[in-house]
Amino acid sequence: MSTLENLYENLIKREDLRQSVSGLRQVLKESKELEETGALSRENAANQLYGMLEKDGGIDRILEILSDEDAKTRKNAALLLGEMSEAMTEEDIAICIQKLFACYGSELTRFVLPAYLTGLEYLTKRVPLSEEMHRILSERLDVIDAMGDIPAQERKHILAERKALGGVLSSKEEEIKVSFQMPGDDFDVLLSADVSDRELLLEQVKRETDAAKMLPFGILVSGKARDRIMKVGLYEYMMYRIMPSRQMPFGADRLKDALERSNFGKFIHDCYGKDAKLSFRIFLHAPYEDKKRAAVIKKLEAEFEFYGSGRLKAKKKEVDLHLHLFLQKSGNMGLFVRPLAQADDRFAYRTEELDTSMAPRKAVKMVSLLSSELLPDARVIDPFAGTGTLLIEREKAKKTKEMYALDTFGDAVILGRKAAEAANVRILYVHRDAMSFTDDKPFTEIISELPDLFHKDAEEKGHFFRELGEITQRLLASGGVAFYLTSEGNAIKSMIRREDGLSFDREIIFDKTRSIYILRKK
Repeated sequence: MSTLENLYENLIKREDLRQSVSGLRQVLKESKELEETGALSRENAANQLYGMLEKDGGIDRILEILSDEDAKTRKNAALLLGEMSEAMTEEDIAICIQKLFACYGSELTRFVLPAYLTGLEYLTKRVPLSEEMHRILSERLDVIDAMGDIPAQERKHILAERKALGGVLSSKEEEIKVSFQMPGDDFDVLLSADVSDRELLLEQVKRETDAAKMLPFGILVSGKARDRIMKVGLYEYMMYRIMPSRQMPFGADRLKDALERSNFGKFIHDCYGKDAKLSFRIFLHAPYEDKKRAAVIKKLEAEFEFYGSGRLKAKKKEVDLHLHLFLQKSGNMGLFVRPLAQADDRFAYRTEELDTSMAPRKAVKMVSLLSSELLPDARVIDPFAGTGTLLIEREKAKKTKEMYALDTFGDAVILGRKAAEAANVRILYVHRDAMSFTDDKPFTEIISELPDLFHKDAEEKGHFFRELGEITQRLLASGGVAFYLTSEGNAIKSMIRREDGLSFDREIIFDKTRSIYILRKK
């Protein structure tokens, strides 16, 4: 007998009822996860359970449990009904909606209330609430939103009820696309970047403004200098700092009160207008294990929704705002907002890309690390160019005389030509293998991200670097320089030892696995 059958038998016999209902929920959850990954080899558990019930008294066998004297059993039964909704007939769903709504109205144990609402949220995805039910739940939501100072012992449960109310009511609301406009310069910005890139990013920003400093989680720049650093290529994304009052800093407890004293409301009003309804997702930057992190995020979501009074809704996908909260040494939090509607046209030339294309920020990083080595008016070639992103960023960093991009993949050449035209950069793309390419004039510079050879065996790698040595010797002018980004440092050094005409200059660490190797032709 399967786990599902054992748990179902106990449920029918009313043996270990709390454990039986919660166990059935766990079986349904595991089955759904397998189904979503394509690993489920039989009928999903919800369909199996519903089929058993149809032969044994129907959905009433679960509905009866909503009258059980144990509060946790009632809670799990309400959630189980919702989680079975995809397997139910619409007739049974309508019966369940009526029952859960009635239980919500009569329940005296506060922590059970959100379960009825969550069950309703699942069910109403297939059968809508009646107008009367919607009106009553909306009125309850308004009552909660009008509450002032909620006693600490009740706050957690009331906010959980409010969040669940928002969930069931939003299932009836239509998605409305909101318009966005940039906030004023009174909001400082935080530039996000990998830890290893922040020093370099700060250097780039400092070329544009002195009103910048490094924080443990990014580069903070004065809002008044924002327009000057919009084109800096190395940051991942831009966020806006929300300033709390000194009397009430941001924390997981009573966040609504702190938000009311901050400039968060002004940010929303300036960017979206006073009546906009926005969705958000929280990112918590704190050294918490997964279970605690999820619990704190859930608590924070409820506080933001309570503050928003129906204008803010937590979601996992397709949201308007990313809310980043950084835990500080004091135990308080720094709040930064990333509006996803804000345009980022730093790499607008990249209208199409390939999986093998070099990421633009990586190209920016490479040319930034080489800034002191790049010569003006150089004749440059990339023998493994792909779509030519590295050459485009090379031209932005320092003007060249002429640039060639070689690649054996026709689509890369076609897309590269489009990108170069969009970037207003002149690059001659050649659909040819580097070994067979010749030109009348030698090049003063080779710059390239070498192909990933991770899956190649030793013989194949050896062959590649023997050819690379020949290519480097043939293409470079005397005194010319090659910049190769690769994880194959030992192979590069072996290649140089074989090639009498090349010398090794130095290595620049790029990331955890790769370096830029600088070679010169004698």
